[in-house]
Amino acid sequence: MNAFNSEKPRRFPVFTVLLLIVIAGLAVGAYYLAPRFERSAPQITLTPDTDVLGQAPLEIVVTDQGAGLKSVTATLSVGARSTTSRASSTPSP
Repeated sequence: MNAFNSEKPRRFPVFTVLLLIVIAGLAVGAYYLAPRFERSAPQITLTPDTDVLGQAPLEIVVTDQGAGLKSVTATLSVGARSTTSRASSTPSP
C-alpha cells in the first residue's frame, strides 16, 4: 500500500481557474484605466509673486501634466466679497 496513492479522482480546479480569470480581469482594467487617474496636481503660478496686489496686472498661469483641465475659474476674494476675474472651459470632444 502506497501512502501517496489516493482513490479519489482529481477534480478540475474550477475555483482556481475562476480566481485567475478575475485577477487577470482586474489587472487589465487597472492597466486600461491608469491614465485616467492622475498622479500630479495642477500647478498654479501667479506673476508678480508678491503678497500685496496693486495696480499692476496679475498673470495667472495654470498647467496640468495629466489629461488636461476641463475648466478653470479665477476668483478674487476680500472678506465676504468675491469677484470672478476669469472663467475658461474647454468643449467636450
